[in-house]
Amino acid sequence: MVCGCDGTTHHACKRRAVPAGTARPSDWPVALAWPHQGQEPSLIPALGYVRGNTPRAFTESERQRKNISAWADRTGHLMVGWVEDVLTDGTGANSAGLEELLTRVESGEAKVVAVEEYHRLGRLRGPVNGWIARLEGLGGRVAQTGKAAEGVE
Repeated sequence: MVCGCDGTTHHACKRRAVPAGTARPSDWPVALAWPHQGQEPSLIPALGYVRGNTPRAFTESERQRKNISAWADRTGHLMVGWVEDVLTDGTGANSAGLEELLTRVESGEAKVVAVEEYHRLGRLRGPVNGWIARLEGLGGRVAQTGKAAEGVE
């Protein structure tokens, strides 16, 4: 088990020991290390970031969580935590949640911050690029998980 569930709840938690010498399947996620000598594959810890606007915050955040979780299953990541921000009309600011992500990455909880689309990090490119630079300075990275990441417009 990876997350503490019963071992069958999440695809990532199912035991997948591999007999020694087994070739890596062509559909195996690139981000997921192929095990050796019967070891289980290792999952990459990630933090999910969801941001909604006040009128539709619940439905937006649930949809974003589902999309990010599906990405994690496809790519060999384990969602170890979530940070959720709700934007207040007119502010465009979500710095508390972004600061929390930096703190959690710095502590070693995860090195990947998964976000459905980059625009969820903020509306202004300059501050978002500055935040991404700070994250990378801590050894982290942002993974965009939505349609734009798959090349869909």
